[in-house]
Amino acid sequence: MRACTFWPWIALLVSGSRVILRDEVPEHVAPASYRTWRNLESTNATNDRVNSTFGLDNLTHYAGYINVDPKNDGDLFYWLFEAQPDSSTESAATLPLVIWLQGGPGCSSMLGLFVECGPFRIVNETSVKMNPYGWHKAANMLFVDQPVGTGMSRVKYEAYPSTGKEVAAQFYSFILGFLKRHPEYLAANGTSTRSIYLFGESHAGRWIPQFSSYIASQNENHPLIHIRVDGVGIGNGWIHPIIQYDYSSFAHSHGLISIGQQASLQEEYAECIAAIESGNMKANACFLNLNNILTSIQGTTERLNVFDIRQYGNSIHYPPEKPKLMELMNQEFVRNILPGVPSATDLVFAECNSNLNRKLSAEDAVSTLSEISAMLSSGMQVLIFNGQWDMMCNALNTERLLQQLDWPGRENFGSARRISWHISSLDPPAGFVQSGGNLTHVIVRDAGHLVPYNAPEASLDMFTRFIRNRPFEGAAQSIRSSTVLQDDLCDLHNGRTSGVIIGVSVLVGMSSAVIASLLTLLCLRGQHNVVNTEDMDEEDLDDENGDDVVDDWDESTDMIEMAELNRSPKRRAKSTEPG
Repeated sequence: MRACTFWPWIALLVSGSRVILRDEVPEHVAPASYRTWRNLESTNATNDRVNSTFGLDNLTHYAGYINVDPKNDGDLFYWLFEAQPDSSTESAATLPLVIWLQGGPGCSSMLGLFVECGPFRIVNETSVKMNPYGWHKAANMLFVDQPVGTGMSRVKYEAYPSTGKEVAAQFYSFILGFLKRHPEYLAANGTSTRSIYLFGESHAGRWIPQFSSYIASQNENHPLIHIRVDGVGIGNGWIHPIIQYDYSSFAHSHGLISIGQQASLQEEYAECIAAIESGNMKANACFLNLNNILTSIQGTTERLNVFDIRQYGNSIHYPPEKPKLMELMNQEFVRNILPGVPSATDLVFAECNSNLNRKLSAEDAVSTLSEISAMLSSGMQVLIFNGQWDMMCNALNTERLLQQLDWPGRENFGSARRISWHISSLDPPAGFVQSGGNLTHVIVRDAGHLVPYNAPEASLDMFTRFIRNRPFEGAAQSIRSSTVLQDDLCDLHNGRTSGVIIGVSVLVGMSSAVIASLLTLLCLRGQHNVVNTEDMDEEDLDDENGDDVVDDWDESTDMIEMAELNRSPKRRAKSTEPG
């Protein structure tokens, strides 16, 4: 489903109703047009220097393309901003490089740049202003449109990757090409990079663990260059679907449904688990859970905004600045500012690419929990953060999946007391923090799916503390944390067999109250084995014989992606209305 920062994901047509995707991607959005401009890739950083931007010229920044697929002319677009720290003791040369990855899959990191944590905040389709809480104040920020075909990135013949491993390999090639273009991010010894952090949201809960795992394997195989990833930050991430497909507890805890309705939804959830464990990655039961909740509580004309449940409205146009982004990036004066970037006639920008999203949709139910466990076991610093009002990748399910991580610091993290985190300019807490070993979980108050958008000052403080390895300021909460966690009680840490899950689903005919109690005792949300996408056959992905497996999405389905799907080039050329 989703992905962090916007969330385009699988849309499902169920009884004529529309299912929301992790990163809202409208169905009518198509890939950017491709023409002949391969000669626009520069050979050095000097050619990529951006000398003027919107009248805001006090930044040192670069933009350009790195080739990652020579066969299909696949190039990733990047926009690099050198750090501008407030402290005179710090500089761009001493601060780490942070790579921002948008979600989707298939959504542009320009959303993060212009709406969330970048140096700019979009005002309208022709102007921007400086972001006083941009993360460039604490690090060198690199925004990358990936995979190929996303945003300003390009590829011929819609030669999109179809697996996370392919995407990770392209990203690794990008890093090597970027370091060749910008050798200042290599360490003095020339065999290692300076400190690098990977940050992103939503589907970055898949990107970041997969990329980190791939980089670690390449570091072992290619000792001539060591890419030093010191830490990662995942916001509202889609990490462990077998837990995150269940929205019933979140909905009940926020007063949206009754306890009896929650029990009914959990019956369907048991069917979803059984389907995933049998290798079915597109079972209707997995998507009915959220869709049934949204249908039950919808307004007269609008649905609940799953990215911020304080609002009703079209999630595709959230936040309200988002529709302006496509118009801004397709302005010719913007293209003229960026060196080596094609005109809007040759390359039409769209926030998300629905065709690319669909190409990768088969991996929606694949977990990256084991990769995160490996990252923690290696000593890497890991930050997981959630906006408290996001439903799509909500804090409740994130906390549950964190209990399933297998790493040496697990007990230390589980028993750590929460801190009510404060920053000097705010009277209420900025959020709530639990940290143990090298894992930190932050719930940011008054924020939804896009934490840096809703809580810019708090997110900059969180970001700075994490990459500086500074403790969060605040008082420890008086309630102690039990060391006997849900998964300990149920012995789910090592996984549950399909037989138990299927056995539970037989109870569907029992009263809802009894089912709720039994499912609670069985800790249904524990860790389960997840089928790898690479092991799936083509026939597993389509429902040709009515076996309750979702076919390829109906072209008429109005997709909502948690990130945002693109509009077709023809329509985009005639209209500036956002997708």
